[in-house]
Amino acid sequence: MEEVLKAELARLNSPFPRERVPLEEALSSERPGVPLTNGGFQPFKREELELLARILPSEERKELRLPILLALDPGLGRGAVKIGGRAEARAVGRLLGKEVKGGELVIHRPELLEVRRKLPTTTYYLFLP
Repeated sequence: MEEVLKAELARLNSPFPRERVPLEEALSSERPGVPLTNGGFQPFKREELELLARILPSEERKELRLPILLALDPGLGRGAVKIGGRAEARAVGRLLGKEVKGGELVIHRPELLEVRRKLPTTTYYLFLP
């Protein structure tokens, strides 16, 4: 059974970003985005990059890595996701008007829908066991 679960998670997480890039690098790129493990490319919309740049101080623009990973962890309950990384958590928190302490943020379905509506190309789902 565990092998089946691992195979299904691998399928759900494919394609996956091969790398993540700093917001500053994406902003200066002529064609912002990241390569995917299946050979594809995930482009980032310029409007999303500019929104993130507006809500983050300059030092966090260097720290924030894109795409922002939205980790679906069954232990959090239905529709909840975890956002790891100090800059990533703060960016999503500011987008939602929430204060973030530490390097992690958990949001629930209504907030997740808002994040995905505002940042559809710069966020990416990660399915956890």
